[in-house]
Amino acid sequence: MENLKKISNYSFILSIIGIVFGMIFQTMAYWGSSYTVGMMWFWIGAFLSYAFSLTAIFLMFLKTKELKLSIVDIVMRIIFIIISFANIVWTTFVIIAGLSGM
Repeated sequence: MENLKKISNYSFILSIIGIVFGMIFQTMAYWGSSYTVGMMWFWIGAFLSYAFSLTAIFLMFLKTKELKLSIVDIVMRIIFIIISFANIVWTTFVIIAGLSGM
């Protein structure tokens, strides 16, 4: 059970870091394509946002079949998955909007 708490804590931290990278990445989208160095950091921010969110989702599904979860654990997992999934969708939206020239 202690392992589950560690995995949940890691997943929470990773989802929060993913959101922070998503917010920073969104501000980089306004820099425009004229800044070559800025566009490099734009794609690095997008990659880090995706990486941390997907890692958080992966950790949520790690070893869940073997454990009996309480209602609080299930609700926390659902919240973390929604937050991480929303970050992935938002990052994808910002990339599409940036590439279309909005």
